[in-house]
Amino acid sequence: MKALITGGGRGIGLAIARKFAENGIDLIIIGRNAKTLETARKELGKKVNVQSFVCDVSDDSQIKELMEKADGFDILVNNAGVLGYREFADSPAEEIDYMLDINLRGLMMFTKAAIPKMKKGVIINIASGAGKSGYPKMAVYCATKFGVIGFTESLAMELKDIKVFSVCPSDTQTEMWSSRFERPATYQPEDVAGVVWKVFENADTIRPGSAIDVTFELTDLRKFRFLRN
Repeated sequence: MKALITGGGRGIGLAIARKFAENGIDLIIIGRNAKTLETARKELGKKVNVQSFVCDVSDDSQIKELMEKADGFDILVNNAGVLGYREFADSPAEEIDYMLDINLRGLMMFTKAAIPKMKKGVIINIASGAGKSGYPKMAVYCATKFGVIGFTESLAMELKDIKVFSVCPSDTQTEMWSSRFERPATYQPEDVAGVVWKVFENADTIRPGSAIDVTFELTDLRKFRFLRN
């Protein structure tokens, strides 16, 4: 079994990759920084087989080239994302486009390219608690993450042999968080990785399209399970 993880060279993506590697899942990790990816590949390669590719998910041609090179995979974790933090009225068009291109359009186009490589399996989209509630100075980011949850719900209804879910972290201690906020975050990347793994493990019993929160207890999957007679 093999998992492809976008943004897999650091932060939440790397924590997810480590969790899968601990459980014997081979990996394909994607990112934009070749040096970071190589460091991650060497670490993860001590436990499982790992491929790494430099790819910008906002670039359709790079996605196409990647899919031609990468082996098939059973699990896709769409984790790559960026965060802007400023009043919407002061947001440059370029910054708005950048977040939309990576967080939403890039996720959608990467998924579109990945589906033919997955005859069956699981797709987990990393959304956010900001995909369920709006926050000041995060209008564009929230819009992209609301979009990810809607995309997940719709795609789950379309795909028969691939189960699709979203996981919604709250504030998580990553480079992206530290670059925007002075206060420490509530969660660590390993907390998110733990929920992603639980979702994968329980994919056959969770309602497709569910948007699953990362909480202090990691998550209680009972409320997301199929109703039984």
